[in-house]
Amino acid sequence: MGEGTLRSVSLSWRRIDDWLEAHAPATLELLNPPVTAEALESAQQVVGMRFPVELSESLKCNDGLSDWTSLLPESSPLSASGIAEHWRICMETASNNDGFVVPPWEDEPWWHPLWVPWAASADGNAHIIDLRPRPVTSSGVVYESTSA
Repeated sequence: MGEGTLRSVSLSWRRIDDWLEAHAPATLELLNPPVTAEALESAQQVVGMRFPVELSESLKCNDGLSDWTSLLPESSPLSASGIAEHWRICMETASNNDGFVVPPWEDEPWWHPLWVPWAASADGNAHIIDLRPRPVTSSGVVYESTSA
């Protein structure tokens, strides 16, 4: 991952912050301060893997939101602890309900251990980063997954 990509994540958040300051200051106030190194490490230990560098960089800009708001279309970015908690709940739910098995009528299981939820809607649907191995031409494909 190049340094330019990380600058791009930080620059994108600065642009979002500037827009929110001008047009939606109440939403800007809901953005948490940057994640601490300890909180980021703790979340990654719960999930059992390192987060993609772009996600870590995003969390270092704003560690999710202090309250739910539709910052993204119909969803809010999760904090590092929110990512860990959502992942844990999905793992538990999938374990109890054959959620790791791909039903014949679906292309994907309900949940996969290598999915990292990074945003969630008010009804619990999650936007995930898929960290399953892919061909060299494709990595980190983002899917939307319905959670419990």
